[in-house]
Amino acid sequence: TEMFTERAISRLRNVLERWIQREICLSFEDAIVLFDGSLTVGTPDNPTVYLARILESARERGNAVLSFSKGTKLCAFGRNITSLVVGVPAPCLVDVDQAVKKQFKSYPVRLAGHVYVAKLVEDGFAFRLDVDRQIPHDRRVETVNRLIASDVVMQGYPETLRLAHIFSTFTANDVIAVQRYLAYAHGLRIAPHFSIRKSLFGPFG
Repeated sequence: TEMFTERAISRLRNVLERWIQREICLSFEDAIVLFDGSLTVGTPDNPTVYLARILESARERGNAVLSFSKGTKLCAFGRNITSLVVGVPAPCLVDVDQAVKKQFKSYPVRLAGHVYVAKLVEDGFAFRLDVDRQIPHDRRVETVNRLIASDVVMQGYPETLRLAHIFSTFTANDVIAVQRYLAYAHGLRIAPHFSIRKSLFGPFG
């Protein structure tokens, strides 16, 4: 039951995230839109049709979608793709799309974005970067150049995306405040979450 609940919450969160992304793509013109994660579709949590509509909406308004992954398991030439730019001067953009596409032969999982490794600043980290596959190659590169020129890129990660993470996360105090409000406004009782570790090990769990 707990696993089913967590899966349902995860799917609801993904649906809400996709809805917000589409609204953003419809609200701007000729803009760079930054997503968190990859543009891989066809999984239960990321149906192809949702992202296809989002990317289409973005293109119709002249927007370009760039999607940064903080971690990746993708490999090329026998090693993780982010290791391919070790020692390479920044900024650099390495096209690994052909090398990684072979790992997605099984339908329905596929790559809706063209996959690069991006190292945007000299002393920063390297990230997997997916750019809308339907955008021409020259415009993809130009969009990354525009991003570097228009945003702070601390540690190789866009500051706009970093702030989005910070402001969209509930802190422990936020959670307590929401629980307190719901309990007060609707007469609910917050049931403590059972933890087998705490039951076995007490405060050391």
